[in-house]
Amino acid sequence: MIIQVEKFMRKWNMVPEGGRVLVGVSGGADSVCLCLILYELSTKMNFSLEVIHVEHGIRGEESKNDAVFVEQLCKQRGIVCHIRNVDVPRYAKIHHLGEEEAARILRYQVFADVAGQDRNVRIALAHHMEDNAETMLFQLIRGSGLDGLCGMRPQRTGTNGEIYIRPFLQCSREQIEQFLEERGQGYCMDSTNANESYSRNRMRKRVLPELIRMNPQAVQHMQTAMEQLQQVRDYLEEETVSLEKKFISGERKNVKLDTDGLAELSQAVPQSCLESCRGMQRYYGGTFAGSGGPSGKTDRKICKTALWADRHKSLQCDRNHGKKKGNGKDLSADRYGPAAGKPAGR
Repeated sequence: MIIQVEKFMRKWNMVPEGGRVLVGVSGGADSVCLCLILYELSTKMNFSLEVIHVEHGIRGEESKNDAVFVEQLCKQRGIVCHIRNVDVPRYAKIHHLGEEEAARILRYQVFADVAGQDRNVRIALAHHMEDNAETMLFQLIRGSGLDGLCGMRPQRTGTNGEIYIRPFLQCSREQIEQFLEERGQGYCMDSTNANESYSRNRMRKRVLPELIRMNPQAVQHMQTAMEQLQQVRDYLEEETVSLEKKFISGERKNVKLDTDGLAELSQAVPQSCLESCRGMQRYYGGTFAGSGGPSGKTDRKICKTALWADRHKSLQCDRNHGKKKGNGKDLSADRYGPAAGKPAGR
């Protein structure tokens, strides 16, 4: 498993030479396993390793015991450990969120804070193959475009520029448990994982097992499908860059967009592009004006405009006439980061 993880990390250039990796460790099996494997790889791949543990303030003594467990795990190996306490119930109440979503938001805020502005830092998360399959299914049943059906990215850039990596995306839960058992390594059990009022737990305990009963290779097949969809998504993103050069002119805050030329490129407009545009319309509260013609043609113009605007992060639509103004707002903090997110050789 260590060799498998190393190959995957090198394929995606996950860690720069001499970099610093912060691994999120809850104390559960997945994150403990990731911590141990990264600890063994740190010398070979030349990076320093630190641990972040977030105590969410939800499970009382059980949660505090998890923090003690993680602290001891790190102390035994000489790993720097950052323990951070957050108040999830209070945050959820103030912002009218479920505790699951509030915990996720606060956890990522802590990760970004500890990472700081050092661009040689990577934040390692222990999401594995089954987690990715669950994510794909959630996106599908909630309604998603192409990007959502691609599942989790092996790398992504967060809203503050921090870079997250997922070394376990091609590993199964079974592999993780076997690794820990072979080494006699214990881990913590989160009692909330049995609570099926959380939609993620229902997916994990009911839906995914049923799919696996129907086909034991279901998770692997979903993983393969996601990888193929990622190739399509990456191709479309690369095409967007070439379209910018051909159909965009002028300076950043004074640009000209050839919507007529863009509209004639294809009769088939990816739904994900149109949804991206509609999301921008909701964000700004305005509209993008086409140059007339049938609605399908106008949609194509809007779609291509959205592709360009997503990448330039500086397009604002005028509420009256759809005029474009540069305002420097980041429209795509998690979608288009720096070079993070593409494998070696691409």
